[in-house]
Amino acid sequence: MISSTSGFLAKAMLWPYVSMPGVSYTGERPALTDEQYTSKERMTRHVHVLAHEIGERHSGCYRSLQAARGYIQTQFESYGYKPKAHLHLVDDCEMFNIEAVLPGKLFPEINLIIGAHYDSYPGSPGANDNGSGDAGLLELAYQLASVQFPITIRFVAFVNEEHCNLPAETMGSFAYVKYCWENGFKINGMMALETIASYSNELNSQKYPWPFSLLFPSTANFVGFIGNRKSRQFIRHCVGLFRENAKFSCEGLAAPWVIRDAGRSDHFFFQRFGYPALMVTDTANFRYQHYHTKDDTADKLDYDGLTLVVDGLKRVICHLAKNKR
Repeated sequence: MISSTSGFLAKAMLWPYVSMPGVSYTGERPALTDEQYTSKERMTRHVHVLAHEIGERHSGCYRSLQAARGYIQTQFESYGYKPKAHLHLVDDCEMFNIEAVLPGKLFPEINLIIGAHYDSYPGSPGANDNGSGDAGLLELAYQLASVQFPITIRFVAFVNEEHCNLPAETMGSFAYVKYCWENGFKINGMMALETIASYSNELNSQKYPWPFSLLFPSTANFVGFIGNRKSRQFIRHCVGLFRENAKFSCEGLAAPWVIRDAGRSDHFFFQRFGYPALMVTDTANFRYQHYHTKDDTADKLDYDGLTLVVDGLKRVICHLAKNKR
Protein backbone atom coordinates (compact mmCIF):
# COMPACT_ATOMS: atom_id res chain seq x y z
CA MET A 1 0.00 0.00 0.00
CA ILE A 2 1.22 3.50 -0.83
CA SER A 3 1.45 5.75 2.19
CA SER A 4 -0.18 9.18 2.14
CA THR A 5 3.26 10.76 2.50
CA SER A 6 4.74 8.97 -0.52
CA GLY A 7 1.58 9.76 -2.49
CA PHE A 8 1.91 13.44 -1.63
CA LEU A 9 5.58 13.45 -2.62
CA ALA A 10 4.80 11.74 -5.93
CA LYS A 11 2.11 14.32 -6.68
CA ALA A 12 4.47 17.18 -5.83
CA MET A 13 7.23 15.77 -8.04
CA LEU A 14 4.93 15.19 -11.01
CA TRP A 15 2.97 18.43 -10.79
CA PRO A 16 5.23 20.36 -13.24
CA TYR A 17 4.62 17.62 -15.83
CA VAL A 18 0.84 17.37 -15.46
CA SER A 19 -0.20 20.93 -14.65
CA MET A 20 -2.27 22.19 -17.59
CA PRO A 21 -4.22 25.39 -18.28
CA GLY A 22 -7.99 25.58 -18.21
CA VAL A 23 -10.51 23.15 -16.79
CA SER A 24 -11.36 19.82 -18.40
CA TYR A 25 -14.97 19.47 -19.54
CA THR A 26 -17.08 17.46 -17.08
CA GLY A 27 -20.62 17.82 -18.40
CA GLU A 28 -22.78 15.45 -20.37
CA ARG A 29 -21.76 14.79 -23.94
CA PRO A 30 -23.65 17.12 -26.27
CA ALA A 31 -25.77 15.60 -29.02
CA LEU A 32 -24.06 15.67 -32.40
CA THR A 33 -25.09 18.46 -34.73
CA ASP A 34 -26.15 17.57 -38.28
CA GLU A 35 -22.69 18.56 -39.51
CA GLN A 36 -21.01 16.44 -36.86
CA TYR A 37 -23.25 13.48 -37.66
CA THR A 38 -22.17 13.66 -41.30
CA SER A 39 -18.55 13.82 -40.12
CA LYS A 40 -19.16 10.72 -38.00
CA GLU A 41 -20.52 8.86 -41.03
CA ARG A 42 -17.42 9.70 -43.08
CA MET A 43 -15.05 8.55 -40.34
CA THR A 44 -17.04 5.37 -39.70
CA ARG A 45 -16.65 4.56 -43.38
CA HIS A 46 -12.89 5.16 -43.30
CA VAL A 47 -12.45 2.84 -40.33
CA HIS A 48 -14.57 0.14 -41.95
CA VAL A 49 -12.59 0.29 -45.21
CA LEU A 50 -9.21 0.17 -43.50
CA ALA A 51 -10.01 -2.45 -40.86
CA HIS A 52 -12.34 -4.74 -42.80
CA GLU A 53 -12.32 -4.18 -46.55
CA ILE A 54 -8.51 -3.94 -46.44
CA GLY A 55 -7.75 -5.48 -43.06
CA GLU A 56 -4.40 -6.29 -41.49
CA ARG A 57 -1.82 -4.03 -43.17
CA HIS A 58 1.94 -4.01 -42.59
CA SER A 59 5.13 -5.17 -44.30
CA GLY A 60 4.08 -8.79 -43.83
CA CYS A 61 0.76 -8.06 -45.56
CA TYR A 62 2.29 -5.89 -48.25
CA ARG A 63 -0.61 -5.92 -50.70
CA SER A 64 -2.98 -4.71 -47.97
CA LEU A 65 -0.48 -2.07 -46.88
CA GLN A 66 -0.37 -0.75 -50.44
CA ALA A 67 -4.16 -0.85 -50.62
CA ALA A 68 -4.37 1.29 -47.49
CA ARG A 69 -1.86 3.69 -48.98
CA GLY A 70 -3.94 3.88 -52.16
CA TYR A 71 -7.15 4.49 -50.25
CA ILE A 72 -5.69 7.36 -48.22
CA GLN A 73 -4.04 8.91 -51.26
CA THR A 74 -7.32 8.74 -53.22
CA GLN A 75 -9.19 10.39 -50.36
CA PHE A 76 -6.68 13.25 -50.24
CA GLU A 77 -7.06 13.70 -54.01
CA SER A 78 -10.85 13.78 -53.75
CA TYR A 79 -10.54 16.67 -51.27
CA GLY A 80 -8.55 18.70 -53.79
CA TYR A 81 -5.01 18.01 -52.57
CA LYS A 82 -2.11 16.81 -54.67
CA PRO A 83 -0.69 14.16 -52.33
CA LYS A 84 2.94 13.16 -52.52
CA ALA A 85 4.17 9.65 -51.75
CA HIS A 86 7.55 9.69 -49.99
CA LEU A 87 9.48 6.47 -50.62
CA HIS A 88 10.78 4.76 -47.47
CA LEU A 89 12.94 1.66 -47.97
CA VAL A 90 13.03 -0.93 -45.19
CA ASP A 91 15.25 -3.93 -46.00
CA ASP A 92 14.63 -3.36 -49.73
CA CYS A 93 10.87 -3.23 -49.12
CA GLU A 94 9.29 -0.14 -50.68
CA MET A 95 7.00 1.67 -48.29
CA PHE A 96 5.53 5.15 -48.55
CA ASN A 97 4.54 8.05 -46.34
CA ILE A 98 1.67 10.03 -47.87
CA GLU A 99 1.68 13.81 -47.56
CA ALA A 100 -1.08 16.28 -48.42
CA VAL A 101 -0.13 19.95 -48.13
CA LEU A 102 -2.36 22.95 -47.43
CA PRO A 103 -0.01 25.83 -48.30
CA GLY A 104 0.17 28.87 -46.05
CA LYS A 105 -0.75 32.19 -47.65
CA LEU A 106 1.48 34.54 -45.65
CA PHE A 107 4.17 32.36 -44.08
CA PRO A 108 4.31 29.17 -46.20
CA GLU A 109 7.75 28.31 -44.82
CA ILE A 110 6.24 27.71 -41.36
CA ASN A 111 4.62 24.31 -40.87
CA LEU A 112 2.14 22.57 -38.62
CA ILE A 113 2.13 18.79 -39.09
CA ILE A 114 -0.82 16.51 -38.38
CA GLY A 115 -0.02 12.82 -38.72
CA ALA A 116 -1.27 9.28 -38.16
CA HIS A 117 0.19 5.89 -39.02
CA TYR A 118 -1.79 3.73 -41.44
CA ASP A 119 -0.22 0.34 -40.80
CA SER A 120 -1.61 -2.11 -38.24
CA TYR A 121 -0.02 -4.45 -35.73
CA PRO A 122 0.55 -7.98 -37.08
CA GLY A 123 -2.49 -10.13 -36.43
CA SER A 124 -4.81 -7.16 -35.93
CA PRO A 125 -7.23 -5.41 -38.31
CA GLY A 126 -6.33 -2.18 -36.50
CA ALA A 127 -9.70 -0.43 -36.28
CA ASN A 128 -8.72 1.73 -33.31
CA ASP A 129 -4.95 1.33 -33.74
CA ASN A 130 -4.84 3.15 -35.98
CA GLY A 131 -7.89 3.27 -38.23
CA SER A 132 -9.39 5.82 -35.85
CA GLY A 133 -6.33 8.06 -36.17
CA ASP A 134 -6.41 7.75 -39.96
CA ALA A 135 -10.11 8.57 -40.02
CA GLY A 136 -9.40 11.66 -37.91
CA LEU A 137 -6.53 12.68 -40.17
CA LEU A 138 -8.66 12.36 -43.31
CA GLU A 139 -11.60 14.18 -41.74
CA LEU A 140 -9.43 17.09 -40.65
CA ALA A 141 -7.91 17.30 -44.14
CA TYR A 142 -11.41 17.24 -45.61
CA GLN A 143 -12.85 19.93 -43.35
CA LEU A 144 -9.87 22.29 -43.68
CA ALA A 145 -9.21 21.83 -47.41
CA SER A 146 -10.90 25.09 -48.44
CA VAL A 147 -9.62 27.21 -45.54
CA GLN A 148 -6.76 29.65 -46.09
CA PHE A 149 -4.30 29.86 -43.20
CA PRO A 150 -1.20 32.04 -42.78
CA ILE A 151 1.05 29.00 -42.25
CA THR A 152 1.28 25.64 -44.01
CA ILE A 153 -0.48 22.54 -42.69
CA ARG A 154 0.92 19.15 -43.72
CA PHE A 155 -1.32 16.12 -43.29
CA VAL A 156 0.87 13.01 -43.26
CA ALA A 157 -0.05 9.33 -43.15
CA PHE A 158 3.00 7.48 -41.83
CA VAL A 159 4.02 3.93 -42.66
CA ASN A 160 5.69 1.31 -40.43
CA GLU A 161 4.92 2.74 -37.02
CA GLU A 162 4.34 -0.85 -35.93
CA HIS A 163 7.98 -1.69 -36.66
CA CYS A 164 7.87 -4.67 -34.25
CA ASN A 165 11.31 -6.32 -34.14
CA LEU A 166 12.95 -3.80 -36.46
CA PRO A 167 14.91 -0.76 -35.22
CA ALA A 168 12.81 2.31 -34.42
CA GLU A 169 14.63 4.17 -37.21
CA THR A 170 12.69 2.04 -39.73
CA MET A 171 9.53 3.94 -38.81
CA GLY A 172 8.15 6.08 -41.59
CA SER A 173 7.96 9.07 -39.28
CA PHE A 174 11.74 8.92 -38.79
CA ALA A 175 12.28 9.10 -42.55
CA TYR A 176 9.82 11.98 -42.82
CA VAL A 177 11.23 14.09 -40.00
CA LYS A 178 14.73 13.49 -41.38
CA TYR A 179 13.46 14.83 -44.72
CA CYS A 180 12.05 17.88 -42.93
CA TRP A 181 15.32 18.46 -41.09
CA GLU A 182 17.47 18.11 -44.19
CA ASN A 183 15.25 20.57 -46.06
CA GLY A 184 15.33 23.14 -43.27
CA PHE A 185 11.60 23.08 -42.51
CA LYS A 186 10.46 25.32 -39.71
CA ILE A 187 7.92 23.30 -37.72
CA ASN A 188 5.83 25.06 -35.10
CA GLY A 189 4.33 21.81 -33.88
CA MET A 190 3.39 18.23 -34.72
CA MET A 191 0.36 16.17 -33.61
CA ALA A 192 0.23 12.39 -33.99
CA LEU A 193 -3.30 10.99 -33.89
CA GLU A 194 -2.82 7.64 -32.17
CA THR A 195 -5.72 5.36 -31.22
CA ILE A 196 -8.46 7.91 -30.51
CA ALA A 197 -11.84 6.12 -30.40
CA SER A 198 -12.17 4.22 -27.10
CA TYR A 199 -14.03 5.96 -24.26
CA SER A 200 -15.99 4.76 -21.23
CA ASN A 201 -17.88 6.22 -18.28
CA GLU A 202 -17.36 3.11 -16.15
CA LEU A 203 -15.46 3.58 -12.90
CA ASN A 204 -11.89 2.23 -12.91
CA SER A 205 -11.96 1.80 -16.68
CA GLN A 206 -8.71 3.78 -16.99
CA LYS A 207 -5.33 2.37 -15.93
CA TYR A 208 -1.90 3.99 -15.65
CA PRO A 209 1.68 3.15 -14.87
CA TRP A 210 2.38 4.23 -11.30
CA PRO A 211 2.31 6.95 -10.04
CA PHE A 212 0.07 8.66 -12.60
CA SER A 213 -3.03 7.06 -11.09
CA LEU A 214 -2.58 9.55 -8.26
CA LEU A 215 -3.11 12.49 -10.60
CA PHE A 216 -5.40 11.48 -13.45
CA PRO A 217 -9.03 10.27 -13.60
CA SER A 218 -9.90 6.60 -13.16
CA THR A 219 -12.69 6.87 -15.71
CA ALA A 220 -11.70 6.48 -19.38
CA ASN A 221 -13.86 9.29 -20.74
CA PHE A 222 -11.10 11.71 -21.76
CA VAL A 223 -8.59 12.16 -24.58
CA GLY A 224 -4.92 12.73 -23.76
CA PHE A 225 -2.34 15.13 -25.16
CA ILE A 226 1.00 13.52 -24.38
CA GLY A 227 4.62 14.32 -25.14
CA ASN A 228 7.95 14.93 -23.44
CA ARG A 229 8.97 17.76 -21.15
CA LYS A 230 10.75 19.65 -23.95
CA SER A 231 7.37 19.95 -25.70
CA ARG A 232 5.68 21.15 -22.52
CA GLN A 233 4.81 24.62 -23.83
CA PHE A 234 3.23 23.17 -26.98
CA ILE A 235 1.30 20.53 -25.00
CA ARG A 236 -0.02 23.10 -22.56
CA HIS A 237 -1.06 25.40 -25.40
CA CYS A 238 -2.95 22.61 -27.17
CA VAL A 239 -4.65 21.40 -24.00
CA GLY A 240 -5.70 24.95 -23.15
CA LEU A 241 -7.16 25.47 -26.64
CA PHE A 242 -8.99 22.14 -26.58
CA ARG A 243 -10.48 22.87 -23.18
CA GLU A 244 -11.63 26.28 -24.36
CA ASN A 245 -13.20 25.03 -27.58
CA ALA A 246 -14.40 21.43 -27.12
CA LYS A 247 -17.10 19.84 -25.00
CA PHE A 248 -15.06 16.72 -24.29
CA SER A 249 -12.76 15.90 -21.39
CA CYS A 250 -9.04 16.12 -21.99
CA GLU A 251 -5.86 15.67 -19.96
CA GLY A 252 -2.25 16.56 -20.71
CA LEU A 253 1.16 15.17 -19.79
CA ALA A 254 4.61 16.58 -20.54
CA ALA A 255 6.45 13.49 -19.37
CA PRO A 256 10.00 13.14 -18.09
CA TRP A 257 12.22 11.09 -20.41
CA VAL A 258 12.04 8.00 -18.20
CA ILE A 259 8.34 7.51 -19.04
CA ARG A 260 8.74 5.49 -22.23
CA ASP A 261 4.99 5.14 -22.83
CA ALA A 262 4.85 8.87 -23.57
CA GLY A 263 6.88 8.33 -26.75
CA ARG A 264 4.98 5.43 -28.30
CA SER A 265 3.92 7.03 -31.57
CA ASP A 266 5.08 9.04 -34.56
CA HIS A 267 5.68 12.21 -32.55
CA PHE A 268 8.71 10.56 -30.94
CA PHE A 269 11.28 11.40 -33.61
CA PHE A 270 9.96 14.93 -34.07
CA GLN A 271 10.78 15.45 -30.40
CA ARG A 272 14.20 13.87 -30.93
CA PHE A 273 14.93 16.33 -33.73
CA GLY A 274 13.95 19.23 -31.47
CA TYR A 275 10.48 20.00 -32.83
CA PRO A 276 7.52 20.55 -30.47
CA ALA A 277 5.36 17.43 -30.77
CA LEU A 278 2.69 15.38 -29.02
CA MET A 279 0.37 12.47 -29.53
CA VAL A 280 -3.38 12.72 -29.17
CA THR A 281 -4.57 9.40 -27.77
CA ASP A 282 -7.22 7.53 -25.82
CA THR A 283 -4.20 5.93 -24.03
CA ALA A 284 -4.49 2.66 -26.01
CA ASN A 285 -3.72 -0.43 -23.90
CA PHE A 286 -4.25 1.48 -20.66
CA ARG A 287 -7.99 1.30 -21.36
CA TYR A 288 -8.61 -0.55 -24.65
CA GLN A 289 -8.66 -4.29 -24.05
CA HIS A 290 -8.57 -5.12 -27.78
CA TYR A 291 -5.31 -3.27 -28.40
CA HIS A 292 -3.00 -5.20 -30.77
CA THR A 293 -5.42 -8.13 -31.03
CA LYS A 294 -7.62 -9.68 -33.72
CA ASP A 295 -10.58 -8.15 -31.89
CA ASP A 296 -9.62 -4.55 -32.66
CA THR A 297 -12.58 -4.31 -35.01
CA ALA A 298 -14.76 -1.44 -36.18
CA ASP A 299 -17.72 -2.40 -33.98
CA LYS A 300 -15.68 -1.76 -30.81
CA LEU A 301 -15.22 1.97 -31.42
CA ASP A 302 -17.02 4.97 -29.91
CA TYR A 303 -17.74 7.01 -33.04
CA ASP A 304 -19.59 9.80 -31.23
CA GLY A 305 -16.55 10.26 -28.99
CA LEU A 306 -14.23 10.16 -32.01
CA THR A 307 -16.34 12.81 -33.72
CA LEU A 308 -16.31 15.18 -30.75
CA VAL A 309 -12.55 14.75 -30.32
CA VAL A 310 -11.85 15.46 -34.00
CA ASP A 311 -14.17 18.47 -33.94
CA GLY A 312 -12.21 19.81 -30.96
CA LEU A 313 -8.91 19.12 -32.72
CA LYS A 314 -10.11 21.04 -35.76
CA ARG A 315 -10.66 24.08 -33.56
CA VAL A 316 -7.23 23.68 -31.95
CA ILE A 317 -5.56 23.40 -35.36
CA CYS A 318 -7.39 26.48 -36.64
CA HIS A 319 -6.01 28.49 -33.72
CA LEU A 320 -2.50 27.12 -34.14
CA ALA A 321 -2.46 27.72 -37.90
CA LYS A 322 -3.47 31.36 -37.54
CA ASN A 323 -0.37 32.15 -35.52
CA LYS A 324 3.05 32.19 -37.16
CA ARG A 325 4.88 31.78 -33.83
